[in-house]
Amino acid sequence: MGMKRWKKKEILSVLLGSMLAVCLLSACTKEVNDEGRNVNETGTQQDTDDSKMRQDSVRADVEQPVAEVDMKQEWKDLSAPEEEEKSLEARSLSKEELSEFTKFVTEADGYGNYGFLLSVYDSPEKIDLEEVFYTGAGIKTEPLSREEEKAYLNAAGYEEIYTDVVKLTTAKMNEVLLRRTGLSYEQMENPLQWTYLPEYDAYYHEAGDTNYTAYTCIGGTTKDEKRFTLRFKRDENLMEGAYRQIDTETVLEKTEEGYRFISNRLMTEEGLIKDQTFQTTVAQHGEVTVAAYEPETEKNPAADVTFIVLKDGQAVAYLWGMEQENIRNALFHRVECVSFPDYNRDGYTDMIAICSYFSGTDPNAGEEFMEARIYSGNEWGYFALEEDLSRTTNSALTEIRIESVLDFLGYDR
Repeated sequence: MGMKRWKKKEILSVLLGSMLAVCLLSACTKEVNDEGRNVNETGTQQDTDDSKMRQDSVRADVEQPVAEVDMKQEWKDLSAPEEEEKSLEARSLSKEELSEFTKFVTEADGYGNYGFLLSVYDSPEKIDLEEVFYTGAGIKTEPLSREEEKAYLNAAGYEEIYTDVVKLTTAKMNEVLLRRTGLSYEQMENPLQWTYLPEYDAYYHEAGDTNYTAYTCIGGTTKDEKRFTLRFKRDENLMEGAYRQIDTETVLEKTEEGYRFISNRLMTEEGLIKDQTFQTTVAQHGEVTVAAYEPETEKNPAADVTFIVLKDGQAVAYLWGMEQENIRNALFHRVECVSFPDYNRDGYTDMIAICSYFSGTDPNAGEEFMEARIYSGNEWGYFALEEDLSRTTNSALTEIRIESVLDFLGYDR
């Protein structure tokens, strides 16, 4: 009992002490607040604003470090992949790797891949399937049965078959396309214009020759060992001699089954004489670009300028030069001008080009001279060199200009 009473006294003592402390603190706080009010009442509104600003500043100082940490963390997370990508530098492929890509394009899959380099496309669905499948793309086909041959002739409107018939089933084409593009035949934008027999789900056409083209991979790079940017050069020239050849840039992507074709373009910007390259309209092709290219001096130091007609990034035609194999006994200087009049009034766009040269033979070695080339247009949209007319015109004129050439040709402007 005595112990319990003592505890009660202790508890009461603590409680009374706590109450006394609270009262003293309240009195002090009231005194401070009263003094603060007295100061504010005799002060200005600016003091109040300053005090508030200082309080806000203190809160901002407390909160800001937390925000900075969050922002830095977020920036780091977002930018890390970009920094890693930028840090990847493209490496050049070795001779052995270039040789492997040459074999892949020209020999692999039963010589079935070269057709993917014969058209221009920036994505695989735009590939020209006519070029890819013209001779079968390496697909082995069986001869047509009697019934199948009869159905083909009826559908094609032919009386008999004169050459080899290429037959490709949709299933076989899908095997090739899925392996080399990742797309099916139905996903392609340029379907075959062949005879289709639904009862066999197959496409047919007669191929009298081959479009086989050999390429050599002369350069390439990769950043991630998965996608490869390659440069191919045709083994044979489109035109014999020292005409400029436009190389191909092909992008391939590595897969478990080899490589897929992603894009293919002609490197039309290399060697281009920009100020003597023009657009015009011709039959069949519509609007085209007639591009002038610097001489291919690597083939021959005496090579002449090359004119190429381009349409949608592809070479539609090469124009013949004045000398055999485009090699001459003079040093090419520059293309002076190009014009596209219908000089013979036949309704087709013609072309006149004037070039300057430095003579390379005695007694006039080093002397500059002008030369006109006259090309006549036709219904097929090509420019045919009028060699005899060009030489006659050059011999007759003392001053070779577009106007003087047209006057000599009797062109009435």
